[in-house]
Amino acid sequence: MTIAPTQRLTTAVSQAATVALPALLPLLPPLLRGELRGWAAWGAHLLVSGLLVGLYFLNTRVALPRLLLRGRGGAYLLLAAGLIAAVLGISQLSGIGLTRGALGQHGRPRPDAAADRPGPPGPLGVTPGDAPMGPGGGRGPLRRVNDFAMILLLSNILVLGAGTLNVLNQRRLDEAEGRRRAERARLETELAYLRTQLNPHVFFNTLNTIYALTELDVEQARQALLRLSRLMRYLLAQTHETQVQLSQEVEFLTDYVGLMQLRLTPNMQVVFERPETLRNGLLATMLLQPFVENAFKYGVSTTQPATIFIGLTQDPADGTLTFEVRNQVFPVPQSGFAVGSGIGLSNTRRRLELLYPGRHILRVTEHTDTDEFTIHLTLPLT
Repeated sequence: MTIAPTQRLTTAVSQAATVALPALLPLLPPLLRGELRGWAAWGAHLLVSGLLVGLYFLNTRVALPRLLLRGRGGAYLLLAAGLIAAVLGISQLSGIGLTRGALGQHGRPRPDAAADRPGPPGPLGVTPGDAPMGPGGGRGPLRRVNDFAMILLLSNILVLGAGTLNVLNQRRLDEAEGRRRAERARLETELAYLRTQLNPHVFFNTLNTIYALTELDVEQARQALLRLSRLMRYLLAQTHETQVQLSQEVEFLTDYVGLMQLRLTPNMQVVFERPETLRNGLLATMLLQPFVENAFKYGVSTTQPATIFIGLTQDPADGTLTFEVRNQVFPVPQSGFAVGSGIGLSNTRRRLELLYPGRHILRVTEHTDTDEFTIHLTLPLT
């Protein structure tokens, strides 16, 4: 899966922010107590922070993909415990929390370290240095070691937990994106197939109508053949395209509506309103045609007067497209426009959800006050 540079940068920043806090957490207590004096003290503590960063990437790049995500949870827990023990052991071997807290640069005693040194035995035989709190509130070395060990253990757990949550969340997002891509590919494959055989019934019935027109009105038959050739050329040319200019889609709809009108009885009226000039923009191929096809399938009667309304408008400010189709509903056998292999409204709705997620408004009303079926679509052009 191709990752855009901005997405790659966002992921890197997110990982850095996730690991930074727990990795730098062990630095806070000695930093607040003013114990980080000299390069030796800084280097020792930064070594532990570096170990935590390494633990994060070892967990996310090796342990999780090869163990936990493959169902080997027990092995993962053992490895995680071993890694935590290794970080704790290295920190203890470096002497952090034991001597660095009481020693300054080059190992010389700090002037303020007297509060940490054991005093004479008290009445009960307990020296002040071994007590939880020394004279004047100072903490003994043992207490500092315990505090540092607890903070380091907490940092290890936070690093492992944050990395695990990041990996699992990213895996969930990747799986969801994979499903969306697969669904989009399936719909586009189906669309490409349907484009090559856009309603064979319409194609052959139109040819029959044109043949009949050659006996009645030769000029109208010639215009119909021209429309049909343009329509088929458009379908063949756009077979591998996912987007077209709005003007091309409107020309295609105009030819399609013109061919459908050839087979209507005089009591049927078709109104197709669109702007004389269009603000061009890219639109998903054959996104509007299924709505028009649906109107001719269900909104045509051979015995009753009816009107099919098709309207297309654009917002002058940003070019947002508004498309509307209204028709009465008749039994399919009356119309003679039974499609059988059309793209369908359900697939078109799904295409909109995949191609324009959160950026389109589709309202379908089956029973209005005037007993009409209406479709109202608003979406941006790219």
